[in-house]
Amino acid sequence: MTTPFATAENGLTKRVRRMQRAAVERDQRMLVMGLVRQGKPEVLFEDLFSDTWRKPIVANFIHTVAQEQADLLAPLPALSCSVGAMKSDADKRRAATRNKIGTHYMRESNLSVFMHSFADSLMTYGFAVMYAEPCYESQLPKIRTMPSVGTYFENDRFGNTLRLAHCYKETVDKIASMFPQYAPLIRTKVDDFGNRQVCSGEEKLEVVQWIDDTRWCLFLPDRGDLILASFEVKTGKCPVRVAELPNMFGEPIGNYDQLVWVQLARHRIALLSLEAGVKAVGAPLAVPRDVSELAVGPDAVIVTESPEKVRRVSLEVPNSAFALEQTLEQELRLGARYPEGRATGMDASVITGQGVHALMGSFDAQIASAQAIIGNCLARTLEFCFETDVKVWPNTRKRVVGQVNGEPYDVTYTPSKDIGDVYTVDVSYGFAAGLSPNAAVVMLLQLRGDGLIDRSTVRRNMPFAIDDEAMQRSMDVEQTLDALKQGLGGLLASTGPMIAQGMDPLPAFRAAAHVIKDRRNGKDLAQAFIDAFAPDVLAGPQAKEQEQAGAGPAQASTGALPGQDSLTGLPEGTVPGQAGMGAGGAPDLQTLIAGMRNGKPQLDAAVSRRLPTA
Repeated sequence: MTTPFATAENGLTKRVRRMQRAAVERDQRMLVMGLVRQGKPEVLFEDLFSDTWRKPIVANFIHTVAQEQADLLAPLPALSCSVGAMKSDADKRRAATRNKIGTHYMRESNLSVFMHSFADSLMTYGFAVMYAEPCYESQLPKIRTMPSVGTYFENDRFGNTLRLAHCYKETVDKIASMFPQYAPLIRTKVDDFGNRQVCSGEEKLEVVQWIDDTRWCLFLPDRGDLILASFEVKTGKCPVRVAELPNMFGEPIGNYDQLVWVQLARHRIALLSLEAGVKAVGAPLAVPRDVSELAVGPDAVIVTESPEKVRRVSLEVPNSAFALEQTLEQELRLGARYPEGRATGMDASVITGQGVHALMGSFDAQIASAQAIIGNCLARTLEFCFETDVKVWPNTRKRVVGQVNGEPYDVTYTPSKDIGDVYTVDVSYGFAAGLSPNAAVVMLLQLRGDGLIDRSTVRRNMPFAIDDEAMQRSMDVEQTLDALKQGLGGLLASTGPMIAQGMDPLPAFRAAAHVIKDRRNGKDLAQAFIDAFAPDVLAGPQAKEQEQAGAGPAQASTGALPGQDSLTGLPEGTVPGQAGMGAGGAPDLQTLIAGMRNGKPQLDAAVSRRLPTA
């Protein structure tokens, strides 16, 4: 029978304490940053505040920038799994199935909800934690994120996490309610004399979550390493993935650590300026010597022979104070690499390609770099999810339902068969990562127009997620349907020469009317064309009667008619693909109006396809 207490050989608490001692300076920085982000710097820096103003009086620049960067980093990247050489249809189908499975992992883990806090922790504290654990209730691996505060980890020389401990405080009542089987042990403590006492339910205990390559466990150091929950890591690998910002100092450093003191100095200068302004408004009143009584308040009357000498003592705020405040604001933006144009707009003198690039370049580079780090962490976590699924539930048949890249799916899979023994996953924000959506689209269109990339590459790197294969199929169907409608338009356009030669235009009109009728009734367009051009519909009831009487079907006329092109059958001057358009493919009124507008968009792109006139 296993004991709920950790054995002495485990020494979990000693290992956790060693990891905490090694991260003392990091914890102090994280404490300061956490209070600044919460708007509570007065807890540590009481001397920087006055009795009147006990809170910061300037906007929390660090919190604002951190929130905006987290918003930009929170969207999940595109998932791309590869199977084999990806040349055969079977490999592509298996890869598509694995994409759907990986997307299902993320959806069931509610990862889109937790990615904001994950990205925020990465930029604020310099690292963020993501791990995978098996959920035996749903029989799926699930991805979890962990707060950076109170988290300690050790990596090998290749950057792989070997072990991790996350420490936090929780009340006795809550812990006992979550683990009622250990409630008596949780609610009692041993004092220095060995006596057991029942502790208060509001007392907080330290809870430690420990993860390494052999086990995951939750234990209480204050209760003799009482293990509340534990399970074996069957993959033999630590399931934790830590994303770290690059640094050269050997420990995580947040993106805003250097800004704390500038933010506090900016608050102090603003507070002194405010106090100086209040004192200037309430400055003492100077009056001549002949004033014996001083009246105060609205409409007060001061009797004196020298009224020009009645004034308040001048207590002007020096201009250097305002200049210093502006300098501190510039230092904040410089340290955060946050361009002024993102918050206040840009001056017209810099609205050029080079000006925008100079202003936004550093900010875009930050986003692109952070996306690469998050993408690598997520890819390695998904690889562990695939491995966990195969090793924990190898032959369990599962059904996953949802949407991937905007396309619904309903897939049944068996992990050992459909995932196999290769767990490689690639996630990508696209090579346009860091650019604004409109700039990314323009760049993709330019590369596509010059023939440097294909349509598939453009679709995979769009600012929004779409299924490349499903989109191509949809476009093929759409273009074929357009060709059908163009053919019908060309047939109707040829009725003039047909009538001039004495031919019967009713079959063309009858087919068009049949298509209109079927579409009104909700029939599929392709099936409507098949039915409309059936021989019995084209011939009409009179032809049927003649055929039944033995006259036989009418013979089709050969050769081009006057006014009709001999190759295309369309009226002269109409190019294939332009039936229904003006002569030579003249643009419609909407295109003409759009071209005549005198707007000045910052980014503009146009795609025009025209066939040459015959």
